[in-house]
Amino acid sequence: MESIGKNCTPLKHDYDACFNKWYTEKFLKGETTPECTELFEKYRQCVVVPPSRNRKSTRC
Repeated sequence: MESIGKNCTPLKHDYDACFNKWYTEKFLKGETTPECTELFEKYRQCVVVPPSRNRKSTRC
């Protein structure tokens, strides 16, 4: 599945693969310590656009 931003798709795929492996191999067996936080943070930083980049200049 594509990411919300095309340039973030590889990061999404990496995170999804890590999460799915962790979920099936560990979480469902009772191990709840997260393992993909670094990948999630990289992906999150890619898709979150700072508010200042969304605003148009208001200078007169």
